[in-house]
Amino acid sequence: MTIEQLLRNWAHWVVDRPHYGHCYSIEHCYRPPQIWYPPGPRIIVDVREALRVERTMRLLPRQHCAALKFAFVYRAPAAWCAHRLAIPYRDWDGFLHDAMDMVKNLLTRDEKRYPIRTNSTFRAFPETLAA
Repeated sequence: MTIEQLLRNWAHWVVDRPHYGHCYSIEHCYRPPQIWYPPGPRIIVDVREALRVERTMRLLPRQHCAALKFAFVYRAPAAWCAHRLAIPYRDWDGFLHDAMDMVKNLLTRDEKRYPIRTNSTFRAFPETLAA
C-alpha cells in the first residue's frame, strides 16, 4: 500500500471506531429511517494497518499530526488548515508532504525492526520440513 492509501485507511478507521460517551437524554438513541437513498457499499478497513499508522501518529510532532488529521480525517480545505496551524498557505503542500514522509519513514523503520511474519515465511519447526 502507498502512504496515501495507508493514511486513508487510517482515516476511515478513526471515523468508524466507536466513541464512548453521549448526552443523557434519549435523543442519542434516535436513528432516522434510511429511505431517501439506498445504502452504498461499505468501506472495508484494514484494522492492523490502521493501528500501525495510529501508533506512528503518536510519534509525530503535534503540528504534523494535526496536519494529517485535518487533511485525511476532517478533509478540511487547505487554506483553513494552513491558517489553523499558523503556516503560510503557499507552504501547506510541502508541510503535508513532509508529514506524510515522516509517517512513511517511521513505518519502514518499524518494518525493518519488527518484520511481519506470516505462515508462508515463518517456519516453526525447520527440522521437520527438512526430513
